[in-house]
Amino acid sequence: MAMIGKVSMSKSIAASVNYVVNKPRARVLAAEGLRTDSVAHIIQDFSLLSKLNPALENKAGHISLSWSRQDREKLPPGVMVDRAREYMEKLGIRNTQYLIVEHRDTQNPHVHLLYNPVDYTGRRIPVDFQLPRSMRVIEGMIQRYGYHLHRGKEAVNRQRLNPAETARFELHDAVRGVALGAKSWEELQARLQRQGISLRFKRESQSGQVLGVSFKMGKYSFKGSTLDPGLGYGRLSRQLERNLEARLQALRAGTRQQPLARAASLLQLPPGRRPYGELRLDHQALPRAFRQGVWKPGPLMENKAQLKLKSVWKW
Repeated sequence: MAMIGKVSMSKSIAASVNYVVNKPRARVLAAEGLRTDSVAHIIQDFSLLSKLNPALENKAGHISLSWSRQDREKLPPGVMVDRAREYMEKLGIRNTQYLIVEHRDTQNPHVHLLYNPVDYTGRRIPVDFQLPRSMRVIEGMIQRYGYHLHRGKEAVNRQRLNPAETARFELHDAVRGVALGAKSWEELQARLQRQGISLRFKRESQSGQVLGVSFKMGKYSFKGSTLDPGLGYGRLSRQLERNLEARLQALRAGTRQQPLARAASLLQLPPGRRPYGELRLDHQALPRAFRQGVWKPGPLMENKAQLKLKSVWKW
């Protein structure tokens, strides 16, 4: 597994702090603007800064940074703190409180970052498009520091998962497999239904605009982005569009083979014997014949004069 960054927001400061700090074997590595002698003081300090912008719904940003176990020797606590601060800086998380905590409940070295989405001036720290930015930052850090390449979900020991996590991985595999071939949301939904999986869109209440997508199998339901960043609504939509375009290109290529071959055969004839009427009909295939090397003409102007077909040369 390569370095991975997972970004989320929380409405509860207390719940976020308790999860990060009270995890077994958790260790606070660094903090900014917070007293770290107790959980109560961390919560109080976070809450105090949040009052500068009380209208903000999300009260805490939560990021987990995880590396491959093969990179453990490269990541003493001080280096993990440096990487976490670099990550926050590049993501635009500045001039605010944060807490960096190491968790040691897995074999992969990883830290959790809590930050206040209100900066010291009371302004909201932008979180729009945070996931795409996070992915770009992570990719840059992987290349810069030589971390191991991502092996994905194949690295997970699924035999040790609980039922909910097992269902999540099964959903991931099924949706990912279907998405590779589906060319529309309707086709995706129909193919998933045959596997006992339902699909539901989350919509904006006023406009009806689609905001996200979730998948359900049995009693378990997960947002697409929770299954995998590539299975969120936006990225899945782009995948379906690419699948459709690839199919259309294949169909267009098939329909062009006949006129392309015909154009090539006509151009083998001496200029005086070329049926110009047919050449006009096949003019869309002529540039393809030229580009693909089926026909290799002499000087451009000489051939233009011989063909006497200006429409062919408008391409």
